[in-house]
Amino acid sequence: MKLLKLFLVFGLLCQTLGEEVKQEFDGTVSFSVEKVWLSYRHCACSCEEDPWRKGVQDFYDGCRAASKSFSGKAFEVADSTLDSIAQVITKLIEFTDSNSTILQSSSTNMLESISRNNRLNGTSLNIAIEFEKVFPIEVKEFNDVAKKLSEHIGELTCSFTNAVSDFGAELSKFMREFLQSCRLFNCKKRVDFKCVLKKYQKLTNIIALIDDTLLNKCDGEVTQDAYDSILVFHLIYLYMGLSVTGINSCVLDVLHDRKCYVSESVKFCSLSFEYAIVQVVQAVSGVVTSSIDSIKGLLKVFVDIAATLNAVVKGVLGLSNDVLLSVGDIVKNLVSGGKAQTSILKGII
Repeated sequence: MKLLKLFLVFGLLCQTLGEEVKQEFDGTVSFSVEKVWLSYRHCACSCEEDPWRKGVQDFYDGCRAASKSFSGKAFEVADSTLDSIAQVITKLIEFTDSNSTILQSSSTNMLESISRNNRLNGTSLNIAIEFEKVFPIEVKEFNDVAKKLSEHIGELTCSFTNAVSDFGAELSKFMREFLQSCRLFNCKKRVDFKCVLKKYQKLTNIIALIDDTLLNKCDGEVTQDAYDSILVFHLIYLYMGLSVTGINSCVLDVLHDRKCYVSESVKFCSLSFEYAIVQVVQAVSGVVTSSIDSIKGLLKVFVDIAATLNAVVKGVLGLSNDVLLSVGDIVKNLVSGGKAQTSILKGII
């Protein structure tokens, strides 16, 4: 009962934190990549321009069609995830038309990587099978996007990409073991999802510390390029998080279909992350290109959500907040525009 009350408080707090930046998205209306893309262009261009459009549309349509057959909680998680994916894709497309070279190139590269998911369709199990094949490639490509930002934010990219790599490896391991369990044991052999959530919490806490430092320790000395770079971190973070909730929905559907047990504590913790990700998606959706104040609004929301999330998941799963980045070195890397030659502690022990 205590955990349930804490969980409900977290859900209400997330809703409150995201109220200022919340934008409505009607998941019942068909999402069109082409329409969104054209809305940020002054004319209809050739089909050869931005070839990622078809792959991204196929990805969304395939998952949306498949999710309609998901059962119970699996459908709810999938439906929420796809609404969030549509919002993130919309923002990425908007940023491809940005005056910021950082946002323009990063968003284009991310959409090209996301288009690899064009074979995700059919059933929950097939989506998991296909995603397990492409996800490691996407992690590498998203990290390549982040590494290009080092000239603006220095060695912060190392801590971030290391955390992304750790998370990606853990989620890939989970998918491999889950699919093996389904092949050999009819999904009866339990595979631990907690490790995936721990790695994603690690990534959350690294970004939260960077955000908090940027808000409270840098005294207006940070460039627009540095702010844009940190915004890209949040976009990558969201895609990784939506990979968690998306795969979780597929797993829940498969386990429900085969009448397998799902830990109540994992359900609670997974739903906590889902709530947090939805609120961060809404905050990112409210960001106005080239507005530092707008990006600061996102950072504040993220810091508040991360702090609350830490309290909730610690109570449910005993996860700890172990970020060991130096605030001083974060400041140096942000203020110097990437020119600092510091050796910051990378990640979490």
